[in-house]
Order: sequence, then C-alpha cells, then structure tokens
Amino acid sequence: MGTIEEVLERAAAPTVEFWDDELEIGLQHILPELESEQSMVAWVDKLTGRQLAMLCRCTHTITRDTLPDRREALKALGDALSPYRLVDLFAYRKSKAAITDYAMATLDQHTLRDCQINDTTYDTKSLLFALFSHAPHGLKDVFLLDKLQKSGFACMRLSGPTDRKHDMSFEAFMEPERICEILAAYDLKKDDQRSCDYKGMLVEDGRPMLFIRRAEKPSKIVQKVGIVHGFHPEWIILDFEANARGVRISSSSPAVPLEITNRIATAYFRQGCRYENLRLGDDESQIKRFFEQLVRGTPYGLSLVELQLYASPFKGEGKLRLRDEKSISRPVAHLQQVFGNIFTPFDNIDYIQVLYQGKRVRMQFDSILGCDDMFTVRYSDQPLSIRERVAFEKLLSSRFGFHMVSIEKKHRS
Repeated sequence: MGTIEEVLERAAAPTVEFWDDELEIGLQHILPELESEQSMVAWVDKLTGRQLAMLCRCTHTITRDTLPDRREALKALGDALSPYRLVDLFAYRKSKAAITDYAMATLDQHTLRDCQINDTTYDTKSLLFALFSHAPHGLKDVFLLDKLQKSGFACMRLSGPTDRKHDMSFEAFMEPERICEILAAYDLKKDDQRSCDYKGMLVEDGRPMLFIRRAEKPSKIVQKVGIVHGFHPEWIILDFEANARGVRISSSSPAVPLEITNRIATAYFRQGCRYENLRLGDDESQIKRFFEQLVRGTPYGLSLVELQLYASPFKGEGKLRLRDEKSISRPVAHLQQVFGNIFTPFDNIDYIQVLYQGKRVRMQFDSILGCDDMFTVRYSDQPLSIRERVAFEKLLSSRFGFHMVSIEKKHRS
C-alpha cells in the first residue's frame, strides 16, 4: 500500500494536512484500518446501491449494472478507494442540510438526480462522493457550512457614529491577508499563549462570514506516548452584515470574539468601533395577534405544533405540554373555549414550536426587565439553513413586526 502520503498522491487527492487540519480528521488513528484489505472489503459491502453507482462513476469504473458486479469491481481498486473512505469518515455527523445546500449549488442536475432518494431527500454520502470527485478541496466549504448550520448566534450592532465612508466594499476589505494581519496583531496584544487561525470565509447574499479557530481552554489527550497537553479549540464564526454595521457572533467564549470583531470594524471604518448586544423588544399586542392567527390556522405557512406552559390551566397540575406532528390549533382552541386565553400572561409560556418549511422551530418570549408589556422574541435558528433563517426572520418581521433574535447566550459588550 505504501504510506498514506503516497496513497493520496497516487489518487491525486488532497494532502494529509488537508484532512488533518482543514477537515479535522485524525489520519494517524485510522491508518491501520485504511491499510487493512479486509476492512476495505467490509466497507464496500456496506455501501448502498446508490452509493456504489456513484462511486463507480467517480472512479471511472466500468462494470455491469448489478450490485455484486459493482462491489467486486470496486474491491479490485484496492487503496485507490482510500480517499473515498476518508470522505465517508468526513460524512459522519455532518449536517444533511449543509451538504445538500452546497451540492445543489455545485453539482449538475443529472448528478443530483442520481443522488436523490425522493422529492425532498438526498443520499448525502453519494453527494459527498460526487462533490469530492468534482472538486476535492470543496469539502472544506462543506465543513465550514456544517459549523455554520450547527451554530446559534448572538446579534450585535455597532454603537456610536459610523458615518465615515469607505472607498471599498466591506466584502472586498475582508481579504484573507488583511484579516490574518488583524488576527496576528490581536494575538500579539493579547499575549495569552494562544493564537487565532484564519480558516476561511464564505459569502451569502453579500454577508461575509468569517471562520476562526483559536485555542481556548487548556486540555489534554491520551496517546501511546502518554499524555499530550494542549488547548481545546474554539470555533468563532462572525457573520457580518454587508455594510459591517451589524454582526452575528457564534462562539463559546464571550470576550475574545467581540474584541476581534471590534478590531475588524475599527480597521474598516478607520475609527474606534464597538459592537453591543442588539436589544430589541416587541409589545404584547404583536404577540397576541401572532397567537390568534396561529390558533385560527396556518398563517403564511406557519403551523403551531407544540406548546409548553409553565403553569397548566388545570388545577393541581404542573406544566402543560401539547404536541403534534402537524398542528395543535384545534386542541388549543378547545382549551381557550374552556379556560379563556391560555397564552396570557405571556411569561407563562415556556416555549412554542412552529412548523416552517417542514422543520420544527422553537420560539421563546422573554419579558424585558422594567417593561411589563415588552418582550424579546427568540427562536432556535439551528434547524434552519442560512437562507431559511433569513427568510423566517423576514416573514415574521414583515407580517407581525417581530425583531427576531437567536436563542443564544448574549456576549459581553
């Protein structure tokens, strides 16, 4: 077989550094499995018919269109299949929405049809085989989209005047070399034995989304040589508005991401800039109208599918939870005929879930301290793709006047 470096080079696949560092797949731990012919045979035997067909197509393997023939032909390729086994490992626990969205924007219609299970579902492993064959390094974008898909965001807004006009767009300003310089200067000033690693940038509808990996908490791992000390990595995602006047931040630490974001804005506007938590409130009349329409039916494609109250209207009971796959509008309407408006007071609502684009989206209504009739409307954005999040926020803003905020911890400002 040779070394893993030689195998990847023969297959014209990305280098070990790409798999190890960019995709965070530890090759040293899976190398024995890759070197085992028995393991390779077992792997091929587990592939579905659709995956076998796509793998034959990607490896230019000509054979009869039967499952046994395809399996035998692929087994004969030997270690040439190793890169696709790495793709299989990469697929583990990756967001189906992230893979599908990227594939639909990248692959041709014929290839997409070959990966399609039904009208709404794709075989994501087949999609990844096709994407790797089309452009191996494109897996990095899938990796970043997966991070994005699984993240919740805190919304921030620039405070103070930012009237200074710039001679270039913010997207053009966010070139890798400039961002790396800003990050290096931040690390030098921070001087905490940690460093920021620029991992890439995606642009969606003019919004630059910056990905940074930084050492966070001291940690250790056990290897054959003993304990290896280091740091646990933190992924920081900065989703800027096109004009940089707002940003959504995803991270586990509160201070560092905000400090980096402020530095980027300061460099762009060429004046001291600071982002603060977006403090938005909606009055109870807006929320009341929203619930009234949900109980009456499915306003604008939204359906009420779950409700949990802190205090049940039934005497002697604790929490009340109603749930259905399609709608709970009728049982809620019945309860309201018996007990009156079960939604008020609104701070008795633990959460609701609405069905949007076939996905259950959790919503919460947090009372604002000192404002009895004002609430912050929060939603769980992780089930939705990036486009769906934007569309969902626009829908509830235009139809009900809501200022939607992600269910995510606030950053220190």
